[in-house]
Amino acid sequence: MISAVTFDHEVELIKEFSDEEVDTDDVGNQLEEPTTVKILCGKKSLTRNEFYKAASIGLKPSLVLIVNKYEYSDQMKLKFYDEIYQVVRSYGEPDSEFIELVCESDISDRK
Repeated sequence: MISAVTFDHEVELIKEFSDEEVDTDDVGNQLEEPTTVKILCGKKSLTRNEFYKAASIGLKPSLVLIVNKYEYSDQMKLKFYDEIYQVVRSYGEPDSEFIELVCESDISDRK
């Protein structure tokens, strides 16, 4: 269960498109660039249990964010305080209005 969280951080959700998947703008032009949306989120501590479970299968989670379900559209990348992260896991209880995003630093986007 996701406990009370204050939404005092901003996160930029990044939706990238594959070759099979094409998005269009309002007039029907195909969009090739990733689309982004800025929303407010809460930050939660990564639990030891979560960290070790993920590490056992080769993941390195470093960030947990809480977002509103209605604002999240299965984006797999995000930008949080000028750093790009990959969403490793998303979880939301069926009766909750929030989703928990477990993320790891995306080193492929570092310059």
